[in-house]
Amino acid sequence: MKKLYLGVAWMAMLSLIFTSCSSDDVQSNRNINPEKATISFNALLEDLSGNRSASKQAVTEIPACSNEAVVYVEIILSNAEGNVVGSPGDPFRIDLVAGQLFTEEAAELELEPGIYSLDYFVVYDGSGNATWVTPMAGSPLANFVNTPLPIAIDLRAGVKKYVDVPVLCFDDRMVNEYGYLFFDLVPGIAIEWCVFGNYCDETGRHYPAAFSLDIWSYENGQMGAQLYSNLTNTVALNDAGDYAGTPVCVALPDSEGLDEYYVEITLLNSDAYGTITESVIRQGVITDEDVRSLFSGEGAVDYFHFREGCSGVDSNDFFTRSDAPVTYYGPVQPFGDGTAWSMVQLDSDGDLHAIALKFTESALSGLPQMMYEITLPLPAEAEGIVFDHIDIGFMPMGHEPPGVYDLPHLDLHFYMISEEEKAQITDAILADILPAPEFIPATYVPGPGFIPMMGKHWSSLEAGELNGEVFDQTFIMGSYDGSFIFYEPMVTLDYLSEKTSIEYNIHQPQSFERTRYYYPTRYSINYDAEAMEYTVVLSGMVWR
Repeated sequence: MKKLYLGVAWMAMLSLIFTSCSSDDVQSNRNINPEKATISFNALLEDLSGNRSASKQAVTEIPACSNEAVVYVEIILSNAEGNVVGSPGDPFRIDLVAGQLFTEEAAELELEPGIYSLDYFVVYDGSGNATWVTPMAGSPLANFVNTPLPIAIDLRAGVKKYVDVPVLCFDDRMVNEYGYLFFDLVPGIAIEWCVFGNYCDETGRHYPAAFSLDIWSYENGQMGAQLYSNLTNTVALNDAGDYAGTPVCVALPDSEGLDEYYVEITLLNSDAYGTITESVIRQGVITDEDVRSLFSGEGAVDYFHFREGCSGVDSNDFFTRSDAPVTYYGPVQPFGDGTAWSMVQLDSDGDLHAIALKFTESALSGLPQMMYEITLPLPAEAEGIVFDHIDIGFMPMGHEPPGVYDLPHLDLHFYMISEEEKAQITDAILADILPAPEFIPATYVPGPGFIPMMGKHWSSLEAGELNGEVFDQTFIMGSYDGSFIFYEPMVTLDYLSEKTSIEYNIHQPQSFERTRYYYPTRYSINYDAEAMEYTVVLSGMVWR
C-alpha cells in the first residue's frame, strides 16, 4: 500500500533528506588508511515544502510515498577521469545499516583523495522497489531539494566523509519529473522503436517533419505512467543546403506477454516549411509486437515512417486501426459576428480522448461592451463523460482582482455539473465549503467570495499573472459545496490575436472525488490559419 502525504494545498511536498553528523572526522569500525579517504551516507528527515516557492517548473502531481522499510541504496560516483564506483546501467549497491538510515562501510568506497561527483542516488526497499530518489538538476522536482544531482564531494586523505544527499519519495506516475530515464528507476528488458516523418504542404511538396513524441504505458484499456514526454527531433540545413530531419528513438519496456504503449505524435513548426497549426497527428495504442515487426535482422531496426498530408501512406498502419479516436461536434451557436461549438473525441470503446470548444476568428468581433455568455451543449455521443456542458463568456473589461484579470478576455468554463445544478449555485455559505485536501491540485488556492451560478474560483500560485507577469492565459478551477465543478481556461484577446498554438500542463490532485472517469492532464489554445478557427482543447486523458 502507498500512503499519501499532504501538506498545505499549494506547497505540499513531503521530502526526506539523507544527511549526517556535522563532523567529517568520525570513528569507524575499520582502520582508515591515512593516505585514503572513505565515504558514507547518513540520513535525516527534513520538510522542504518551503522550497516549493522556488520552483519555476510545473509539477502536476504530488509524489506518493511508500511506507515500506528501506534497505539499500544504489549510487554512481565519478571523477574527472570517468566513473569510479558504479556506472550507467550498473549502479553500485550499498546496504543500509539494519534499522538505520546510513550506509554500511564498503571497501569500494575507500578512495584516493580528490574531487568526486555523485551522479546517481536511489534508495530501495527490501523487494527492490525504488522508494526515495534524488532528483537531477534541471528536472521539475529539482527545486524541492537543496542540492540536486550531481553533488560535488571533496575527499581529503585520512578522513571518513559523510555526505548529505537529499531525496524525495519516488512515485512511478511521475518517473520523468525526477530527471532520470524510465529504465533507471523501473528496470526491465527494453526494445527499441524509432520514428521519422515527412510533412507535405498544400502543393504536395515533401519536407522532413519536425515533431514531438509522447509515450505512456498502457494496460487494461488505461494509460499508465508516462515513459517519455515531449521528445523532439531536429530539422536543420545540411552541408548541401537542404533541410534534413533526424529520427526519435526510444527504449520501450518489454516484459513477458503482450506489452502496450499509448503514443502521441505532434507535428511542430519548422524553418523547413514554416508555421503550421501544431497538433497531434498520430495517436493510439501500439504493442511490442508492432515494434518487433520493424526489426530487420542482425540488430537493425527500421523506422516507423509517417507521412502527414502526403499522398503516400505510413510505413505501418499502427494508427489507422479501430483505436483511432472519432470526433463529434455539438450544435453550432452564434457568438459575436461568428460561431462557437463544442467538440469531443472518443476512442473505439467510447472513452474520452479530448474535449474542446471551437470558435471562428470572426466570433471575436461584434461582441457587446458588457459581459456576454452562452452555453454550448456537448454532442449526444459524449453522454457519460465527466463533463456536462461548456460556457464561453466575453469579459470586455475583465474582472477582479484589479491589476490581474482586468483585461479583455474569454472565460471558458468546462462544467462537470448540469445547467440545472449550476443555476442553484447561490449560497455563500456553501461556496465557502472547500474540497478535501486530497482533491486540491498542488499550488492551487481559493479566491475570496464566489460568483453566483458559477462558484468559488481557484488560481495556481505559480501562474505568471500572480508573479508579476501580465495576464495572457491561465487555468482556473472552480468549486462549490465541497466539490470541484469546473475547469476554466481564461485567455485574453491579445493572446488570441497572436494566433499561436501552445500546450500547457494541468496541475493534478492526489485523488478525485468523482471517480471512474477520464480527466485531462493538458490543455492547449490553438489557431488554424486555413479554417480561421480557434480550438481550446483539454487532452491527455487519464482514468481516475
